Amino acid sequence: MGDESTLKIFDVIERKYKLSDFIDKDEIFTAIEECKENQKCATDLNSDIINKSNFLKSIASNSSSKLITAKDNDATPLATNNGLIPQDPPSRPQTPTFLIQPIEQNEHEKVPDYIRRYVNVSDLNNMILSLEKAFKNRIKLQKANYHKLTKAQKDVVLAMRDETNGLKLPPSAQFVSEEEWKKCLDLRMIPKIKWASQQLRHLKRLKETRFKQRIYYILL
Repeated sequence: MGDESTLKIFDVIERKYKLSDFIDKDEIFTAIEECKENQKCATDLNSDIINKSNFLKSIASNSSSKLITAKDNDATPLATNNGLIPQDPPSRPQTPTFLIQPIEQNEHEKVPDYIRRYVNVSDLNNMILSLEKAFKNRIKLQKANYHKLTKAQKDVVLAMRDETNGLKLPPSAQFVSEEEWKKCLDLRMIPKIKWASQQLRHLKRLKETRFKQRIYYILL
């Protein structure tokens, strides 16, 4: 009877029973062992109850958080005082950017009649779009990785560099040859290129020059 647990149990037995009620030591030790077993069962039961309680609390907490998340996901915008649901303002259409500004009718009328009569303002603006395409094709080649170009494209880029030097233009200058413009034009418009270029020069959109017997249009 030396261990602490046994002494405590012995004290309990002594309080509940009179030691004289036990006939011998064996009965006392049997009672002590029964008390020990009952105490162990009670401790295990209490521990099991606590574990199950914590487990149930954990489940309840997870279910609650999932329910809140689901409600947040399904939430719909609340109506305003006048009953309308607020909506995002419509996006504004982007204003197109032009290398060459289109010609307005009143601007076109400033061109001398002997030039204007050959190309109306609608055809002129269509030809401007084709000219802009030629400019953009050239810009795309200039910005491309030279080592990834085909041999034909590399030859064009080298010729462009030679043209820039020959025309004595700064590297930032944008220009195209008449041949490049023609490649982007509708066939029926090609005969009008002479008159269109004169109108664009008059309206300060382009400057015309020559190099190696070729005509070039420089963007102003």
